[in-house]
Amino acid sequence: MSEVSKFLRVLKKYWYILILVPLIAVITTYFFVRKQPDSYVSHVRLSTGLVNKSYNFLKTEFMELSQVNQQFSNILQLMESRKIVNQVSYLLIIHDFTQTPFRKPSKLVNELNASARQFVVNTCKAKYQKREDLFLYSDKEKGIERVLGSMGYDYGSLSYNLNIFRVNYGDYIDAEFTSDNPELSAFVVNTLANEFLSYYKLTVKESNLRAINFLDSLVKVKQTSMNLKMENLKNYKIRNRVLNLQEQAKSTYGQIAEIEMKREMANKDIESYSAAIQQIDRKFNPHDRRYIESALININQDLLTGREQLKNANNEYIQSGFDARYKKKVDSIQNNLTAKIAQSTDHYIYNPLSSKDNLVVQKLNLEIALDLAKNSLGVINNEVIRLNNKIDHLVPNEASIQAYESDIDIASKEYIELLQKLNQTSMETSVSSKLNIVETGMPGDAKPSKKMLLVVLAGAISFILCLAVLFILFYFDNAIREPSQLANYSGSPVLGTIPLMSNNSQRVIDLWSTENLSLEQDKLKVALRSLRFEIEKEMGTDKILGVTALCSKDGVSYLCSCIAQSFAGMNKKVLLIDGNFSNPALSTIYKADYFIEEFLKDGYSKIGPTGSVTILGSQGGKYSLLELADENSIRNKMNELKKIFDLIIVDMSSLETPDKSKEWIMFTEKLISTFNNNTVISGSKKINTSYLVNLPSQFKGWVFNRV
Repeated sequence: MSEVSKFLRVLKKYWYILILVPLIAVITTYFFVRKQPDSYVSHVRLSTGLVNKSYNFLKTEFMELSQVNQQFSNILQLMESRKIVNQVSYLLIIHDFTQTPFRKPSKLVNELNASARQFVVNTCKAKYQKREDLFLYSDKEKGIERVLGSMGYDYGSLSYNLNIFRVNYGDYIDAEFTSDNPELSAFVVNTLANEFLSYYKLTVKESNLRAINFLDSLVKVKQTSMNLKMENLKNYKIRNRVLNLQEQAKSTYGQIAEIEMKREMANKDIESYSAAIQQIDRKFNPHDRRYIESALININQDLLTGREQLKNANNEYIQSGFDARYKKKVDSIQNNLTAKIAQSTDHYIYNPLSSKDNLVVQKLNLEIALDLAKNSLGVINNEVIRLNNKIDHLVPNEASIQAYESDIDIASKEYIELLQKLNQTSMETSVSSKLNIVETGMPGDAKPSKKMLLVVLAGAISFILCLAVLFILFYFDNAIREPSQLANYSGSPVLGTIPLMSNNSQRVIDLWSTENLSLEQDKLKVALRSLRFEIEKEMGTDKILGVTALCSKDGVSYLCSCIAQSFAGMNKKVLLIDGNFSNPALSTIYKADYFIEEFLKDGYSKIGPTGSVTILGSQGGKYSLLELADENSIRNKMNELKKIFDLIIVDMSSLETPDKSKEWIMFTEKLISTFNNNTVISGSKKINTSYLVNLPSQFKGWVFNRV
């Protein structure tokens, strides 16, 4: 049989518990909830402006989801805080003491006299104005707390029936309150919302004012620091005569580039003039100089003087930065030199070599130009050095000015950032709070009654609890209630079952000679036939059958008498031996024909069948079998009985008295044991079961009793 069917049988057995316990729970719950007042719910809705962009026109930065959730959590915690709820408590008790109360006065309130009531009202008004909590270390204020609690207006009672939550991750917060009075519910949620808004706006305003004062002082400090750095830069420029450093550097670099270009041109002229003069010198014979030198001494002296003047004028022209006035002077001297050179050509002495006079003129011109180029190169180099020195002087000024400007830039950014925060905070302070009430709480209708639901739940829960208890008992129940359980546990077969009989039907009668059998007796007869078949098959040619049990109340004597009757119904000669010396039940039930004590000690000349079942009784006593006779004598006696009877059944004591039962087992050929239904195999029963199972050739199985 499956475990489910077994559990169903347990439920069927205890069906009255499954009905009575839920019924009692239903009736009890009904009497508790039938006078329960109806519940009324009012709710108020607030808009926070944290998600709705129309309220956040001053906010430019993007708020992350975690920040929004954190702000909503802070608002919810503040609304549920003791400071806000206590404000509602004060107004409720003031209302009930000065106006028509929302609730019937409690026993404690009725005990207050007029002065005590006035003290409660005055104290609550003072606490309300100051937004203070009751000082519970004071006996008087602790008494006020008890008054609030008796009316259900204390923090714990109001918080228990108050539900504040955010609506679907939106911009709204709902506050709901449930009570037995619709006016009370509306009063609580509206008062809670107003007190929260008042406290929140005041807190935010004070916080913003503190922030404005702090930012304003910080802005002034940063402004002073920025102005000081700007003043330092100005003084540095004045000390170092810096007008516009970038323009000065740009102009100087331009002059250096122009001078270097002229220096390159002068170097190129020097090289070209020198090469030309060398070429002319190669064409002259050294003897020609006497003609030129004798005729042109004065003219050459003038040319040298003119060259020196031209050199000085050219230097002045370069040092002046190529001023146009010096350019005229250079041109004038250059023209005079040209005239002198032309004059020198008119005084040439005729010479056979006079054909080279043009070369002489060219050479003179080239020498003058070379001298000019060499003279100008030195001046140009000096000018380049001067301009580089000027650049070197500007570099330290540039580094210092950059450091000053960097400090000014940082200070100005800090100042501007703080100024923006100050302006932002000032604007937010001037704008009204984004929190506001969008739906005012109204007295609501009564909520659907939960009385019937509670009654049904009480019945269902009690029924489920009973099922759980029965299942736990079934799960941890180790009692054996089925033959299959016994066979699986012991490893030995169950030969048959004996049904549970009522006291009247359990009387030992001859089932095979009585015609009018009850239904129980008829079932017993059918069971005994099945058991008889199994025993006969197991016995074979053996004739001595021992019957024992794990405990003394397992019905061994009853089973022996039933087995004896079943075999007698087959016209077998059956001998039933009462071997239980401690409790000779068979000898008491039946009139013994012989006694085993006398049979073993003195012996009878002859023992024969006296009817369908012959009884070999016992006189009872504390002795054991081997104390009546020795082993060989007992075996000889039993062999004599085997010759007379077809079946010998020995009613042995249970294995609880192993000193007696095990002696009988020595003289039995086959052995069976009765096992009572609903028996737990533990302790000594477990040891005795192992003992029987370890007799495989002798022990043939179990008879499951009281099914």
